[in-house]
Amino acid sequence: MKIAICQPHMFDTIEKNLENVLQKIKTSADNNVDLAVFPECGSTGFHRNIPQQINNKIPDDAFDKTKTYSKEKNSRSYRQP
Repeated sequence: MKIAICQPHMFDTIEKNLENVLQKIKTSADNNVDLAVFPECGSTGFHRNIPQQINNKIPDDAFDKTKTYSKEKNSRSYRQP
């Protein structure tokens, strides 16, 4: 089993953070990684400007986009913690 421990750079917008996580998923898939692990708040980030951008729907949307993209990259399984 090939595992990637990802510590993506955090940006000041949720969109940039999500885009960065999706790029790391793509890179992991391109390198035949079986499991890519990200930090908590990886998709949304934890920059001081994030609270002004967030609402109840955004974390769910970010998770759904991450899950869908992972499946598209031929992940064998994807499980929410």
